[in-house]
Amino acid sequence: MNTILVLAVFTVLSGQGLQVSAEVDRDRVAVGEQITYTVRAILDGDAPVRTMLPPFTGFVVVGRAERKDVAGDGAVLVLELRLRADRIGEWMVGPVQVVQGVASVLSPEIQVAVVEPGDPRRVSSLSPRVLRVLNDAPPPARGDVAVTLLTSADSVTVGEQVDLVTAAWFPRELLSRLRRPPELRPPTVEGVYNAVQPSSAGVGASRLVSGVWYDLYVAHQVIFPLTPGALEIPGAGLAFSVPAGRQYFSDEKAYRLSSEPSRLIVTAPPIPPAGAPGGPTARRLTFGYQLSPEPATAGEPIAVDLVLSGVGNVALWPVPTIEWPEGARGYADRSVDAVALTRGVLGGEKRFRYSVLADSAGSLALPTVRYPYYDPDRAEWLEAVARAVVLPIQPALAVRDRRSPLPILLTAPGPVAGLGPLSNGLLLTMLIAPPFILLLLKLGRSAWRARPQVLSVPPSDRLGHLVRRFVPEDDRWRVDRVTDGLRDAGLDEQTSTAVASLYVDTTTSRFQKERDEPSPDDEGRVADRLVKRLPRRLLIMAWITTGALTLPGVLAAQASSGDSLYRDRRYGAAAQAYLREAAIDPEEPRLWYNAGAAAYAAGNDAQAAAAWVVAHRLAPRSSEISNAWRAMVLRSPDLGREGRAAPLTPTEFWVLAVLAWIGAWILVARGRGRAPMIPFTLAFLCAIAGFGLQSWYQRPLGVVSHLATVRDAPHGLASEIARVDELMVVRILGERPGWRLVELRSGIRGWTPASAMVETGRLDSDS
Repeated sequence: MNTILVLAVFTVLSGQGLQVSAEVDRDRVAVGEQITYTVRAILDGDAPVRTMLPPFTGFVVVGRAERKDVAGDGAVLVLELRLRADRIGEWMVGPVQVVQGVASVLSPEIQVAVVEPGDPRRVSSLSPRVLRVLNDAPPPARGDVAVTLLTSADSVTVGEQVDLVTAAWFPRELLSRLRRPPELRPPTVEGVYNAVQPSSAGVGASRLVSGVWYDLYVAHQVIFPLTPGALEIPGAGLAFSVPAGRQYFSDEKAYRLSSEPSRLIVTAPPIPPAGAPGGPTARRLTFGYQLSPEPATAGEPIAVDLVLSGVGNVALWPVPTIEWPEGARGYADRSVDAVALTRGVLGGEKRFRYSVLADSAGSLALPTVRYPYYDPDRAEWLEAVARAVVLPIQPALAVRDRRSPLPILLTAPGPVAGLGPLSNGLLLTMLIAPPFILLLLKLGRSAWRARPQVLSVPPSDRLGHLVRRFVPEDDRWRVDRVTDGLRDAGLDEQTSTAVASLYVDTTTSRFQKERDEPSPDDEGRVADRLVKRLPRRLLIMAWITTGALTLPGVLAAQASSGDSLYRDRRYGAAAQAYLREAAIDPEEPRLWYNAGAAAYAAGNDAQAAAAWVVAHRLAPRSSEISNAWRAMVLRSPDLGREGRAAPLTPTEFWVLAVLAWIGAWILVARGRGRAPMIPFTLAFLCAIAGFGLQSWYQRPLGVVSHLATVRDAPHGLASEIARVDELMVVRILGERPGWRLVELRSGIRGWTPASAMVETGRLDSDS
């Protein structure tokens, strides 16, 4: 049981008292071999813990190790007992009693079969291929420890499998005294392809040499040489420590041994016959078409798989060369590897996927495809042949979309606070703005008290602004031209004439030295009467220029290249265009929504869901985005749980926090007693909500695009621990090239191919 599973068990069982589990590494061994019986106890609290061992019938305790692992808010006690099989039979191992405080729990009993050495019923963890290599291992001198490096062959062809076996010989009596397993270090070989092996070093075999039983500690590697020549393999290493005395806590003496290096001759395959293409090194390859059972239609993509299977390194098999017939077009898709290890020999199948389009109805003959390869067993070039297949092509149906395309957004979706990240600017505003505003208030209060009276804008000035807004400068000195300009702006003839006369008289009189001017009171009364007769819209337009009302990037969105592609029904290209623009402006919800709409129309639901997660969080109150979001959530409940959004965005919370903070300081400046505590508290809560929501949104999520497996390691040979279905949502915890470490809603953690999911906020849509 690995650490991840232990943590998962602890999470489930925490708070349920003392819990104990047990396991053995092997359930069938020969006399003299050892097993490891592991007991794990999930502790309840900090009370002291005691363990009491039972009599192990059929076994002898040769080693004991005990430790505590921290898991969450508690601890897990791990007790490892090394037991040597002593008598033939079926024996029950356990139980171990674990006592903590007043609680006492027994570990499960496990049945183990002990057989005679060499008994065919004994199950070895090594493959027959490795056991054959071990048969050639030279025995050590009597009573000595030795380490040997072995290869499955002395000479191989480029691309052929080679097994490297590192064997450490331990006298059984000495191995039983070790307090910890020996450390076996296999060699590191350069210039080869290393195939990942699911097993690790351990006791793999036993030998009787000159009356002394030896246990062989074995490590196995599989390599594939890539270039011809002499391949130098460095020696393997072995490190172990032997107790100086029989007591458990006596001192230990460390030993280090090394094996002799090895040499492997790698030869290139012979040159293929004249004109024949080359290929990989493999054995018993078979090749054939695999087609979808759905009827093929002209103009629609046809899924065509070419499946290559046999013995060899699947990763080194290249893509075949195909000449598609006239009237058809073939587009290569990704290839899928399925690796299998059969009796120690690596092989499997490789699936080459294509999308084929037939131009017209009738019969489409998929061509014969030949795949050359070199067989080292037969020492000759062979061909795996995929025979031609004839497909009936039905006439194209009337153009009808399987799903109605959604309307895209051409402008920003409402008053969304997509102001971009504030971070340092927000903090700077919160620090500087309050004292600055306080200073302004003090200065303003002093200036207000010093003013003798409140000045208002005279009505004549407002009439002057109106004329200057609608009449050109050269025409403002003539009453008829001013009248025409005001009439064009929407005033009636009588009001236009009165305003024009008053404006020209008051303007020209300023430059006359002697004039019979009316009294200011009379002029003001006339202007007041005219202002009351003017439409309100003209006064507003006179005071505000056109440029002052422009809100670039908020009231209108710039034209997007994806819009034209979407209108042309090129949905896949439109989604890519929107995603590229979102890379430049990731805070624009319109681009994310449009990318999701285009992906949805193209049939890529996972990409649509991932894009709408971002759009919904950037614009949670947009009706268009919310409608699309709710439709997708109906198909994926995971999306509704993991991708949910708050009513406000983090930016809006931060803006509220800044406003409340400034308002609190204004109340402080006015001496309002305890009143500022309310906006201070509101500012603090809004800031915490904004940063908490931002942290929640920054968690990377993945939307599964197709059925995939979750494995316990990032490679194809790792054990499968779970499966994920289309549109499931997983949390992404880490990444390796081509793999993602994910956590499912059930708490299971494992590795899944990166091609099986679309990541939210990630601007590649290859999957």
